Amino acid sequence: MHIQSKHGVSCTEYGEGVVYGLWNRELYIENLTESGAFVVVEMEAPVLSVHRLNQKVYAGDVDGSVWEVERNTAKRLFTRKSDTSTAPAVLSITSYKNTLACVFHHGEIVLYSTSSCAISKVVRTSSKIESVFGEERMVIYVTNRTQIEMYNLESGVRTKRKSLLENAPITAAVVLGAGDREVLAYGTAVGKVAIDYLTEGVDATSYVFKAHKKEKGGQEVFYPVTMLKGVGPSELVTGGMDGNIYTWDIKQRKRTTILYKSEKSIIAGTIKTEATLPPKIMIVTGSPIDISHPEETTDVFTIEVLTV
Repeated sequence: MHIQSKHGVSCTEYGEGVVYGLWNRELYIENLTESGAFVVVEMEAPVLSVHRLNQKVYAGDVDGSVWEVERNTAKRLFTRKSDTSTAPAVLSITSYKNTLACVFHHGEIVLYSTSSCAISKVVRTSSKIESVFGEERMVIYVTNRTQIEMYNLESGVRTKRKSLLENAPITAAVVLGAGDREVLAYGTAVGKVAIDYLTEGVDATSYVFKAHKKEKGGQEVFYPVTMLKGVGPSELVTGGMDGNIYTWDIKQRKRTTILYKSEKSIIAGTIKTEATLPPKIMIVTGSPIDISHPEETTDVFTIEVLTV
């Protein structure tokens, strides 16, 4: 799959097919029964988050509304308003069982039951949420640039962690492992990844490593980490604005493979693994990494699904 657009990509999801939104308010939903075909829905406002669940797509927009999209029709489920000057934008939608977790920029996690079609709980945070990374039963979000909080959708427990890189904005995050060996991994705007063990134990020393960098003129140039995904209890996939996607063994603390190399910057991405099929990655790429004549370039965004 290879899709190009001159309109900026506002959100993506790659689960049951590809779903993506553009800043011109269009929402594209891949038809699961017709390869390469998309349903296009024009929304009232640009969509910042999408999530496919039970053959429906749920979308959150910049104005604080959450929508249910079925076929080519969008129905507004609810809208949240902010009591402050912070916009009520819906930064993320994820789910646990039949409950949606909708995360709002002004500092709310709203749990919405798709069974009863009603809000079941509202969790308020101490300050506005700057970025959020939904991971199945866990919502990971960032406040005050480097304060990481995790809300467990299964238990309702909220955990706070201080970043190991105090001055670096967090750009991606994921929880690996299970039970008493859970690890929080997060990437930063300075090209480094932190491995923070959530439980104490043998060989559980947290650390930071350089993930996305290039040598230029004898100096290291770092690129933001824009993709992070766990593919096993100790294997991590990272992608960056340097155009590269790597796998890392976090237990052995070393890079294991180069999955993909591009001449364009990777803006966002994810990887999907299935037991009987080779892994597939979905990436969003933008401008070339090294532009010698920027006045001659145009911003064309590309969404690709590749087998690796």
